[in-house]
Amino acid sequence: MTKIASVWVIGLAAIFAICLGFLGKFTALVSTIPNAVLGGVSLLLYGFIAVNGLKVLIQNQIDFGKTKNVIVASVMLVLGLGGAAISIVSGDVSVTISGMSLSAIIGILINLLLPEEKEEINNEISKNNQNSKKEEKVGQKV
Repeated sequence: MTKIASVWVIGLAAIFAICLGFLGKFTALVSTIPNAVLGGVSLLLYGFIAVNGLKVLIQNQIDFGKTKNVIVASVMLVLGLGGAAISIVSGDVSVTISGMSLSAIIGILINLLLPEEKEEINNEISKNNQNSKKEEKVGQKV
């Protein structure tokens, strides 16, 4: 919304938000906000995140004609917006991953694990062969 994409600014804002979370008076102030208002803000926030994600996909010209891209995007959307969570418990330590962080982790894993379509592999091989032939011709001219 602010068009600020600096990692340092985002990091500082995160540290500031974490520090505010430890102040009892600030958390008491936030708890006085009505649930309907928090629901409306949450709806806007998550919708904004989803639309920005789609905007990035469009700007990078992701080809949704490829099955792999459709699978990765659909799984990430459902996990990120659907409220899925994974809890890992080991003795006294419990770690829960949910929301956008779970969506990002699973999206990266699926993208790495799913194979490329055969047509894509054949196209890449033929492009590499054409590039090597062009390099050979350039080398012969020199």
